[in-house]
Amino acid sequence: MRSGNILHEVLTGVRSKKISIGKAAKALNGFPSIDLKFANIDHSRRLRCGFPEAIYCEGKTAEQIKRIAREMLNHESFVLLTRLSE
Repeated sequence: MRSGNILHEVLTGVRSKKISIGKAAKALNGFPSIDLKFANIDHSRRLRCGFPEAIYCEGKTAEQIKRIAREMLNHESFVLLTRLSE
């Protein structure tokens, strides 16, 4: 489930019985943030600030960036990368 307002979507889905409690819990796993040890992803940033978290790539390996991006794409429809070198 990807959305700028995942919390609203999940709660609305549960209320209308389109989403089970189990699916809602899975959708909100890691909400509002998740610690990947090398990066902490703030999934609630869009709700608070109006725009999602960005990946600051400087100093991270390609694998770390891929893992962060995959996690973010579980909650967002796009990912912004900053300070990415060749």
